[in-house]
Amino acid sequence: MVGGSTDSGTMLWIERYADRTGVAALSDRLRMRRFAAHLFVTIVWAIDHLVGLAVGVVQATPIALAGNFLEVAGLLLAASTATTLARRYRRIARDVATHGTVDDVDSADLDFVDRALRRIDAAALAGVWGSAAEESSAWETNPAPPRLRRGLLACGLLLHAVYLFGLGNVEFVLSAMGPIAGGLAFFVIIPFVYYPILAEFLAVVINVHLTLPARIRNERLLDFEDVSGYGGLRPVGQLIETSGHRYVIGLILYTLITIVTGIRTGAMSGNAELVAVDTLYLAVGTLVGVLLFFYPVFALHWFMANQKDARLHAIATDVADLEGTGTTFPEVNPQSPDVSREYMNHFMNLNVAKQMHEYPVSMQRVTSVVVGLIIPYLLDYGADQLIAAA
Repeated sequence: MVGGSTDSGTMLWIERYADRTGVAALSDRLRMRRFAAHLFVTIVWAIDHLVGLAVGVVQATPIALAGNFLEVAGLLLAASTATTLARRYRRIARDVATHGTVDDVDSADLDFVDRALRRIDAAALAGVWGSAAEESSAWETNPAPPRLRRGLLACGLLLHAVYLFGLGNVEFVLSAMGPIAGGLAFFVIIPFVYYPILAEFLAVVINVHLTLPARIRNERLLDFEDVSGYGGLRPVGQLIETSGHRYVIGLILYTLITIVTGIRTGAMSGNAELVAVDTLYLAVGTLVGVLLFFYPVFALHWFMANQKDARLHAIATDVADLEGTGTTFPEVNPQSPDVSREYMNHFMNLNVAKQMHEYPVSMQRVTSVVVGLIIPYLLDYGADQLIAAA
């Protein structure tokens, strides 16, 4: 089993690839158990390029070498992100599931945004996991929901078919790379290895950013006893931060790959349809990145803030009822030592609840993700200017 994963039913596709091709066993012998997925994609990439070298289409120019380096870096990033997030997701999901279910907030106290978020939560959980039986038995241990992963793969294969056949790029690809290398890459390796890896990468990312927060909100999983002051959700916030930064790095690598590939093949100046597809991919990827990062941050914020307000109100109500006077802090006037101790307990509970953060992430991290999402467009613009000036 790759990287210490759970049972085969919740293994990632890339883990199964490594397992069934013997790469996982090889990584065990090399004492690189956690890097079996990385080794697998490196071997596939090497086979692809060795075939190109054998038929004479692989070049040794600086721009070609840069493109090769970026391609393998992108593949390793996808493998690393999927396996790392999956491993952390399983641990964090199990911990979050142990949080006590806090009381629901009175629907009359919810604003329009929170009511809308609750509907989104329900739709996300139903759309990603399907039946209640499937989600209840798998969400803690399966970081890549099967329905979501298969749907993303189907979309990827459809886009690949449009790229080749709908836009008439089959002849262009085969003439640029040769029938053997081009056929192997675009008709075997890309659709049956790279696209499943990419679909799984996206499935894990979407699950971390969309359905895990939806699960937390839907089941009201919050720990007011968390000494860090994040309601037990700081690990979830850190997972979202890590995933967001890796997604941004992936967009940057994708942009660099399309720039280098375009320069190498002349596609950026001679194939407007291809440039349009690459630009569309980048725009969609950026929009998805914005939604995936900011949605869970603010969805969890609304949940944490509402629960915090409800807890403070409940404590204030208990204080007001303590002596039947209807007064609360700072107007209380205890009439006996026992009542004074009760007030002190409520006061400490009130302070603990007040100090709970209302966001699961550091706001500095939010800024870094925003800046990172701009970088691909700066790279794309710079490349266009350089090519136009050449």
